[in-house]
Amino acid sequence: MLLDVRNLNVAYGDAPAVWDASLSIGAGQVVSVVGPNGAGKSTLINAIAGVLRPTSGDVLFNGTDLSRLANHRVCEHGVAIVPEGRRLFTHMSVLENLELGAYAQRRAQLQESLEEVFTLFPILRERKHQVSGSMSGGQQQMVAIGRALMARPRLLLMDEPSLGLSPAIVDDMFRIIATINERGVAVLLVEQNITKALELAHHAYVIEQGRIVTSGSPRDLLANPKIKEAYLGV
Repeated sequence: MLLDVRNLNVAYGDAPAVWDASLSIGAGQVVSVVGPNGAGKSTLINAIAGVLRPTSGDVLFNGTDLSRLANHRVCEHGVAIVPEGRRLFTHMSVLENLELGAYAQRRAQLQESLEEVFTLFPILRERKHQVSGSMSGGQQQMVAIGRALMARPRLLLMDEPSLGLSPAIVDDMFRIIATINERGVAVLLVEQNITKALELAHHAYVIEQGRIVTSGSPRDLLANPKIKEAYLGV
């Protein structure tokens, strides 16, 4: 497995947020984690990224335990995150935001990475000198994804990429995620849009109140009456 999370526990002070979570992702897979607001999805993904320190458990990436590394060291191992809410440097240009994602690369690699991002998002090439905070929500999300891709990750962690976007832009966003995956990047997708997340995934996990309560193929989960009732309103 490319990523193997074992018995992960995460807390905010004395308040547990994720209990005994285990999941795995194979190379080139898309895996979705779905669940209601406050279920622990963002906490889980931030712990994998090194943004939060687990209280116990292992985060094995390609055989290396990342659970005690600083987040920039996690990125150096080939894991990048697109955080919820994008978290751009909104006073800086598109180009400056993208270049920050490649801080550890040599100049030649940086130019190659930029070209790949501009091929994926042609509008960013056109607007590379525009202040990122003046762009639309969908365009800012493109910058956030592009910034993560500048690190040339093997695994891309995506936290609510469709949040706050119009339905038409959401469809585009999921097509972009599929394209990224087709280029060989594994994706761990945390997403409230259950139907879209499961349509894209090879495998999925359901998290409730900090615990992973079930997992399986997207087809099986979509056919599960409890899942349909709880998340799809059926």
